Amino acid sequence: MMEFSMPDVLVEVRGDWLKGRKAGFLEAIEDGVVAALRTPKEDKILGLIEHSPENFSIPRWASEQFIHIEIKLFRGRSLDLKRALYSAIVKNLEPFGVPPNDVKIILLEVSPFGRFDLMRAPSHSRPRAMPCAPRVRADRYNRP
Repeated sequence: MMEFSMPDVLVEVRGDWLKGRKAGFLEAIEDGVVAALRTPKEDKILGLIEHSPENFSIPRWASEQFIHIEIKLFRGRSLDLKRALYSAIVKNLEPFGVPPNDVKIILLEVSPFGRFDLMRAPSHSRPRAMPCAPRVRADRYNRP
């Protein structure tokens, strides 16, 4: 089984209706991610952007508590797990007065392989520059 780290989460809301509840709001989303995806709680990147109403257009049917959440996560999770993620987040946002239909979650799946910036290493052990591996050509002159 592949081991996954905590996905990056960006939450956008319209207006300042959260007031002094921002930390609890982000924690509710984080708890939903941790519970559904079984990721470590200490391995998190969560951001909150509060847009002024004139800078964030929402659907006409949505309430002022409309939430747009983008979650970047590594590929490989099942559809059932993704559904559980949505359900956990929506359930955790109920105490904040957020209707389930006002939660829009976009999952952006990325490959965990091929990009060094997605593979973390302790800062003291990171190379200053990544050496390039030689390209191997499998053509008619260089067959394995």
